[in-house]
Amino acid sequence: MNHTGFAPTFVKGIALAAILSLITITPCTAATGNAVSPSATDNWESAIVATTAKVTPAVKDVRLALNETPNAPEQVRKAALTSIDVAEASALRVWMLYSLGVEPGSPYLNTQDSFVLQAALDALPMHVTALVKAQTSYNAKLTQAKKKAAAKATKPAAAKASKKAPAAKFLTTAQYRKQAEAFLKTLPGGKKVTIEWGDPQGHLGGVWMPGSSTIILNAKKLDRQLDRTKDVLRHEIGHIHQNWTMAKLNVSMKTYEARSNAVFGGVEPAADAVAIVLGASSVYYKSDFTKAQLNAARNILKDKMP
Repeated sequence: MNHTGFAPTFVKGIALAAILSLITITPCTAATGNAVSPSATDNWESAIVATTAKVTPAVKDVRLALNETPNAPEQVRKAALTSIDVAEASALRVWMLYSLGVEPGSPYLNTQDSFVLQAALDALPMHVTALVKAQTSYNAKLTQAKKKAAAKATKPAAAKASKKAPAAKFLTTAQYRKQAEAFLKTLPGGKKVTIEWGDPQGHLGGVWMPGSSTIILNAKKLDRQLDRTKDVLRHEIGHIHQNWTMAKLNVSMKTYEARSNAVFGGVEPAADAVAIVLGASSVYYKSDFTKAQLNAARNILKDKMP
């Protein structure tokens, strides 16, 4: 995870909001040439204001869900994007016709338009739910596959282990953090990196890009989960090396992102590739990489362009 992902760009949402903000609610002359009476428009005006005011935040929620669910099936993501287009187009049609003075109840602005807009608005939360459900299912399957692989790999070792092996020692928070910081120093470049124990906006870990040599770990969610923390550190050290590469080669974030998109599909999958090269047992964004991509991840650890 990197903090560039904390502020998604809602291009269509911004365009719609900009247009709506310029539209004056005061009725003008209708297309038929007759003035729109206040009594005929009061109910319509309040309904239009109330409904369209909900479109931008609802669309924002869907776009945020799209950003946070990269592994949702393509058909689910396409359906969500289509719902955004329909909602924005419906809202824009109603506002434009109303602002031009088209009389409510005319063939050009009737109750059907309001119904279509409301239906499109009601559909948006359902797509958020579908995206989250799909990502959760993907994560569960990936975790299960990792557990099966780990269980299969440890069976021979478990058979040889002593039946009287001592129970795992319970770590205090202080002991856990000390071991996590010691592990970081074993990673490539880790001796030059520091850990900040906080909350990277809800994520397990984070690195400000570009420029930072500090890894922010979620002190609450990761507390005393050493193995999980090690995998997060393996991922975040990838972002640190990405920062170092940009500084070393004087490369902009935009240029580096373009290269990462071409090779891995983004800076986040690139960091997952680094994590796998470093022995991670679980990753979030992507787990299947080609030999060429893993070699590119090794270049990242050498502070080279992937």
